[in-house]
Amino acid sequence: ETKSNQYGYPNGFDGGSPIALAAGTRDSQLAAISTYHGNVCLFRGSRQVAQLTLECKSKCLAFNVDDSLLAVGLENGRIDVYSVGASALTLKTKLAKHTAFVSALEFSPDGRLLASACNNRLIYFWQTSSFSSPSVNTVCNSRGHRFHDSAVNSVRFSADSTVLVSAGLDQNIIVWRDMQNFDVHQRVKLDMCHIGGVFDAIPIENNTIVSCGFDKNIKVWTLTA
Repeated sequence: ETKSNQYGYPNGFDGGSPIALAAGTRDSQLAAISTYHGNVCLFRGSRQVAQLTLECKSKCLAFNVDDSLLAVGLENGRIDVYSVGASALTLKTKLAKHTAFVSALEFSPDGRLLASACNNRLIYFWQTSSFSSPSVNTVCNSRGHRFHDSAVNSVRFSADSTVLVSAGLDQNIIVWRDMQNFDVHQRVKLDMCHIGGVFDAIPIENNTIVSCGFDKNIKVWTLTA
């Protein structure tokens, strides 16, 4: 038996058509949706419990490991981080480093990091422990990781938080293997994975990555080194 909840209204969302969706990490009833007109709506089950208006549209959202934080990537390059309440979203801090629209966000499963990527190829890692101070937000790689040749479409942590996999419009996948010192030399690049670009690439167990792309294919990769 399967069940579904309809989010929104019979005539559509108040803020326009949905653009991005994030599901709660632990709470299966929790979801957030960004809309075309620049709103973020928070749902618990099929009930909308909060809504806020952004400065501009958001194309990516992410909850942290315990669903206490929601990161919202904006078209102006900023990331707004909100505390998630029972019926409210409260701005906690603003992360300003990207200069192009934020295209992907992911919290590490251990809760230590937030990875962000943007349309001008850069990937940053943020220490979530610094989010408690709005004026001091620590970025772990101040110059950014810029080794894709085009926009980055997704960033995904491994289950043990030791690896990040990024997928790009350049048709490539990059495996970042240093989540402590963020050494760019500790990376593995998979070239020409999908014709037209890679939508997403997810690391799973035993050095395996599953990817999908514009070529309408799903592929499984095994890292041997």
